[in-house]
Amino acid sequence: MGINTSPILSITIPTYNRAQYLKENLEAILKQITDYASKIEIIVNDNASTDNTSSVITDLAEKYKFPIQYHRKDKNVCFKDNFADVTSKATGKYLFLLGDDDILSPDFFKIIFPYLLSKENLAIIHFNRLSGNAQCSMNQLHDWVYDGATNIYDYKEFWLRVMSSPNFMSSIIIRRDCFIKGKAFAQINHYGYEWFAQACFGSIGEKCLYYYFPLILMRNPPRAWGKEGSLYFFVGMTNLFKDLDKFIPGVNKAWMFRQKHTHFYDFYASLPYITKYKDINKPHIGEFMKAMPKTSDKLLLYILFFCSYFLPYKAYTKLYYTILNLYRIITSEYKLRRKTLY
Repeated sequence: MGINTSPILSITIPTYNRAQYLKENLEAILKQITDYASKIEIIVNDNASTDNTSSVITDLAEKYKFPIQYHRKDKNVCFKDNFADVTSKATGKYLFLLGDDDILSPDFFKIIFPYLLSKENLAIIHFNRLSGNAQCSMNQLHDWVYDGATNIYDYKEFWLRVMSSPNFMSSIIIRRDCFIKGKAFAQINHYGYEWFAQACFGSIGEKCLYYYFPLILMRNPPRAWGKEGSLYFFVGMTNLFKDLDKFIPGVNKAWMFRQKHTHFYDFYASLPYITKYKDINKPHIGEFMKAMPKTSDKLLLYILFFCSYFLPYKAYTKLYYTILNLYRIITSEYKLRRKTLY
């Protein structure tokens, strides 16, 4: 079987030293690809892995008789450059930037393709997910607010409805021309979420679909960019939604509400990680402070930074998490809620 020259869907997978995860990821795709093989291309960008990634690709391509386009870099680059490179190789009408460790549901293509071929010419198709650990166990539904199995929104309604959810790249498929259009809006201070900015801004003026039922298992193993994660979440996402608010008034307010209310524990549980990797984050301390929703949050972050210079990380965070959990119990904030409406 030759490479498909006119695909509907380009599945682009950036990877680095995750051969076992990648194998399971690709198996989940290839086992169900038969009826859609002529409409799909798979592109894997290997960021100079030192494991057996190459042989995994070769073996799977032979086993399933499907041409996986495999590109290996000579040297390791930052993850966002690998993302940009693999998406630039796509030729399909729709682009799916898929994490190398996530696993598609067994009926993924059967459900998704009618929307890809729809006369609606959707800009974005976003679906719910199950989020678990590295072993794909202890899974929880990400969005718990059911307001219909599928809903088509204009771009403003869409981002206000799901703005806290599609920042997980494996849960979003975007029309490639929209992704390209959005590139002009991606800024350096969107740290780590440049691809997400392309999706957000590229969808302006378009129709988007949200599919409530989960179509992917999200794994959470250690990530190569984990040390920069706090900068990406607290600063990059905040800057992105501030910029997007110019086109979708209220989306930044929704983001702030998300952080302090519907994702209360996520926000406060993540704060200490800023100080855990303070050598990386200290140069951005002004940006962190600017991104904090309230003055009390700025003060808390100052205290955590102060403690980090005199105490081991585990010492001051043990006390911090004890106080946090007591506060959750006293204020009834003990449930980890996943609402995306405000």
